[in-house]
Amino acid sequence: MTKLSKKEAGFSLVEILIVIMMIGTIVAMGSSAFTGAKVSAGKSAAASELRSLYSAQQNYHIQNARFANISELASANTGQFGTVTSDKLSNGRYTYEMVPLVPPVRSLSESFTIEANGQDNSQIIKFQINERASIVQLLPVVRNW
Repeated sequence: MTKLSKKEAGFSLVEILIVIMMIGTIVAMGSSAFTGAKVSAGKSAAASELRSLYSAQQNYHIQNARFANISELASANTGQFGTVTSDKLSNGRYTYEMVPLVPPVRSLSESFTIEANGQDNSQIIKFQINERASIVQLLPVVRNW
């Protein structure tokens, strides 16, 4: 067995610091990409939930000849939308609210909106779906979403 000299026995402090800096850089780049993907997934989930609420509202109108408030929608679609508290629906990171709380009862073309309010990375995000089923991102103001 050959004996190593003191200089060949291990890593120098500079080598270890360089490796730690490289690992830190890789982790920093990966975490920013992960955060962006997480925010994007949250936006997609909110849009999907808004479309589901819109469809449920249209189905409720066809069956009952009037629109429903959020608590009636949730009870008609048991367990599908989350928990209802004071005319707001909470599901995941978003809270859904209908404006007005009880839309007019005349026809499917009456005006109502369902808003999704959430917070991702200390930034308030707000979406809205209207009576024509078009989704708009209100906050932060973004183009081409």
